[in-house]
Amino acid sequence: MITYHCPVCNKVSRKGSLDLARHMLGRGDKVHRDWVNSKGFKFSEILAAQFSSFGGDSYKGLAAVLEKETRVEEADPIAGAPPPTAKAAPAKAPTHERETEGQEA
Repeated sequence: MITYHCPVCNKVSRKGSLDLARHMLGRGDKVHRDWVNSKGFKFSEILAAQFSSFGGDSYKGLAAVLEKETRVEEADPIAGAPPPTAKAAPAKAPTHERETEGQEA
């Protein structure tokens, strides 16, 4: 599985580099803006283009840079790597129907 990690805050995106570009611009804080600007883009121009264009065209250039610089290939769980751990739901307490049969409230 290929993931993309934000170079600023290390957020993981499993949906793709375009999703990570949306994250970078959606955060809007100084460190994310500075990173975008350091790559030759103008943060404010990308946001302004979103209002006048359709389909996220202004994000695609940033997504291409993010794809080159932040791509991380994770181990394939089929090839022997353990799958990501998930918390199991707590087991329900067993009900004792026999104990309550025939008792009146």
